[in-house]
Amino acid sequence: MAGERGFDGAKKVDGLKRHILVDAGGRLLAMHASAAKVQDRAVFADLLGENPCTTVAHVWADRGYTGQGPAAAAAAVGIKLEIVCGPKLAGTFVVQARRWAVERTTGWINRHRRLVRQHEATLTAHEAFILLSQTRLLLPRLDPQVVVRQALAVVPGPD
Repeated sequence: MAGERGFDGAKKVDGLKRHILVDAGGRLLAMHASAAKVQDRAVFADLLGENPCTTVAHVWADRGYTGQGPAAAAAAVGIKLEIVCGPKLAGTFVVQARRWAVERTTGWINRHRRLVRQHEATLTAHEAFILLSQTRLLLPRLDPQVVVRQALAVVPGPD
């Protein structure tokens, strides 16, 4: 990847990070890709600004979005920000309340091989492929007659 890169020591992420805003059903509302060195709280205002849905009233976020910046950004658009903190158990994975929707959406995104690693030269291209993967996921929900094949080509379903 020739574009912006970085390393986040806390999350042990090299390259870039995806910041996503999803609804309770796991459907993508907004997203922002950034270099991994950028802190989560610095991107939160941009993430809320990219949200086209005006009915969002409550946001559950992880500990990366603590601080005055995210709280002020949420208050500016009339959203209640709640930080979800689960128990900190060494070496184990604990499902946190309300975070499963984000984790499930991240899993759906990672099912597409191209999105597991960062092959794109720009952050915009990476965001475009994420939107394409979500389109592939949501299209059959809108019309069950549509079958989306693995190559992301839309074909009519069986009659």
